[in-house]
Amino acid sequence: MILSIIVLVPVVVIAAGLAFYPELFWDQFIYKYFWGPVVADKESRPVDGITEGYNVYSTVVYALFLAVALYAMYRATRRLKVEVDLTLIISSLPLFFFGGVARALEDASLFEGTVQYFFISPLIYVVVALIFVGACAVGLVIRRYGQDWSPVRRTAAFSVFVVALEVIYFAVTLGIAADFNYSLPAFVPVILGLVSIVVFHLSILKGLQPVPSATLSTGLLCLMITSACALAFYFDQDWRLEFVNETGRVLVPHVAELGTIFGIALGITAVLGIIGHFGPKRVAVVFAPANLLMFFAHFLDGSATYRGIDVYGYSEKHVLPNFLIDVTGTAATLLVVKFLTVLVIILVIDFWFREDLKRFPNLGNVMKFAMVFLGLAPGTRDAIRIALGV
Repeated sequence: MILSIIVLVPVVVIAAGLAFYPELFWDQFIYKYFWGPVVADKESRPVDGITEGYNVYSTVVYALFLAVALYAMYRATRRLKVEVDLTLIISSLPLFFFGGVARALEDASLFEGTVQYFFISPLIYVVVALIFVGACAVGLVIRRYGQDWSPVRRTAAFSVFVVALEVIYFAVTLGIAADFNYSLPAFVPVILGLVSIVVFHLSILKGLQPVPSATLSTGLLCLMITSACALAFYFDQDWRLEFVNETGRVLVPHVAELGTIFGIALGITAVLGIIGHFGPKRVAVVFAPANLLMFFAHFLDGSATYRGIDVYGYSEKHVLPNFLIDVTGTAATLLVVKFLTVLVIILVIDFWFREDLKRFPNLGNVMKFAMVFLGLAPGTRDAIRIALGV
């Protein structure tokens, strides 16, 4: 009831404002601070004097949307008895990586027209969330009705979902082919779909529950398809030429940066893991596996930003990080900021409010789930973008 009120009241107010005061609500607020930057991002240039990126208003509103989404996820997982634990977080990693790779493909001019909007922030977060919800829903159906099913029958049920995703993929890429500067050969998505089905079957055989199994397999399918497209960017001259013509930029790939960026993130995370392993109990809690995933995700984001801005001249779109970079003169500062931010969140969840959170099962892990996503997706996007040279 509370969640419904929180969601409906702003919707009603905005709808009424758009109906009676369109110039104020749309021209001077929604378009100026929210939709205009998305259009500018799509066009890769200022539009109506509005540049791409985030501003104070959009940052605050998106943060509020995130809070509502997390609360909705907490309520849903509690009601449906879905355990948000380390297993589910790890199973969701391919889907998080997919979000980053897909966003980088938008930077590489894979998409045109209306389709392009769905791969620009914040809509791409909605796309990833919908795929996650769909995978979880399939897993829940199999869990509820397939308790006595054999692994083969459970896999057959998941296969129906994969086929549905493949149908959607081909319907979009073939139905509006003009909105894509490149399309994979038809056999590639089909083979990758079969791989995801095999992964689901093996997961079930290993005793993994249907929800994380479906999430893992679906995420792998999406990640493999987008990764295949990213790989194809290096070999498809027409696509590369289209990018150069649209942006006027010279393509200079830096593939080795993938190793550098991921190496920095993994190296710092490994050091923290060693400290946790040999440190006292409280330190071990701080650097527990789920927490290390949060650290790694945000170190990846920080290291990609550092390399992109300090070495290759990219720019930062977020308000606070941009301010810190201007003050300190280097994006390496964000690695320290990321560490402190994740540390504070861990202290809040695992120490300061630990007893209070016991009354709200899953809430703490839902927040950790979101933190991993919010670090891993943009970090992957930036790393792939640098590697592709876009």
